[in-house]
Amino acid sequence: MKKLIILPLLVLSLAICQQSRAQLYAIKTSLPALATTNLNLGVEMAVAKKVSLELHGYMNPWKFTDNYKFMFGGVQPGVRYWLRETYGGSFFGLHGGFAAGEVTFNANRYKGYFTSVGVSYGYAWMLGVRWNMEVEGGLGYYNIQYKSFDKTRNDWSYRRSKSLPGPTKLSLNLVYLF
Repeated sequence: MKKLIILPLLVLSLAICQQSRAQLYAIKTSLPALATTNLNLGVEMAVAKKVSLELHGYMNPWKFTDNYKFMFGGVQPGVRYWLRETYGGSFFGLHGGFAAGEVTFNANRYKGYFTSVGVSYGYAWMLGVRWNMEVEGGLGYYNIQYKSFDKTRNDWSYRRSKSLPGPTKLSLNLVYLF
């Protein structure tokens, strides 16, 4: 699962090192995700005057106790159309997502993965020459596949699948442009 997150970020990082022009690339982190102990890093690349591609990776490797853990990893690629120019003002986006992990709350244990697709709207404020703050919210569709632990049989026997609409993106990012 670590390869699933690290490999796309490494490939995008290598692409960034190949060519660098002013404010063609961005590195970002979601502040609310950091506040809830979720490690995250996003990269974005302008591919046209009003279009950019992004890839955001999330990971929570922490096991708090045997009875409480929220361990997962995921990626969220997307494309954005900026109304003025890349990295400034309003934008609309399309995004997808994949995450896998395990959650334990007391005696309840679940593990599985989810995929998502959605549309979003956001706005980026220029804080300085190289710094931005952006907010983005999106709605879309989830597909969740998971299994739960059966304590009486001591195995992962109960499988479930759910598909539902809902929020697929909500972020407040601190962005560094280069």
